Amino acid sequence: MANLKEKLLSLNKEILKKDFLEKLVKRFWYTYKMDDLSNLGYISVIKNGKRYYNNQIKTIKNPYIIWAAYMDFKDYMFWWPNFFNRYGFTTQVSNIFTVYNLHYSKEIEILWIKYDFKKVKKEFLYGKDTKMINYHNLYFMNKERCFLEFVRTYTTYDDKFFIDSYKLLNEENLTKMMKKYPIKSVLDKVKNIEKCI
Repeated sequence: MANLKEKLLSLNKEILKKDFLEKLVKRFWYTYKMDDLSNLGYISVIKNGKRYYNNQIKTIKNPYIIWAAYMDFKDYMFWWPNFFNRYGFTTQVSNIFTVYNLHYSKEIEILWIKYDFKKVKKEFLYGKDTKMINYHNLYFMNKERCFLEFVRTYTTYDDKFFIDSYKLLNEENLTKMMKKYPIKSVLDKVKNIEKCI
């Protein structure tokens, strides 16, 4: 058993696929099943039958990598609440990760991290930035696109509330994002904010 545990540690990979783990179990444990890896705490389920987290890696669990593994290369985009803070629009602390996607509409917890799935149409998933973290390509809502959602969320606030956030943006990119944005009241609000500057 120690050999298998050491092998998982030596892989230095956070996310493991089911077929890889099955081969590993056959190689090291002739009288055990793959489920025993989970029962012993060697791995944790991200998506049953597909993706698992290697608990032998002693790094902090990155919620974005876990989510990308759950999505299994399907189209998605990370959004608020953590991105309002990340981009400097607010200073709030978030304990839930919201992800726009084409497949799921539910709230779940994976490895003690809360995720809120928001099912949207494909046209909604624009304005994405790609970032590579630990050899995983992750998709985030870019700053200007996020600003439109920020305005939408706090649309009842006074226009002047948004001035400091607006100044953090690339105006050319914002104009591109606004051309695709479907909610007229948000676009009107942004135009009013621009008049305050």
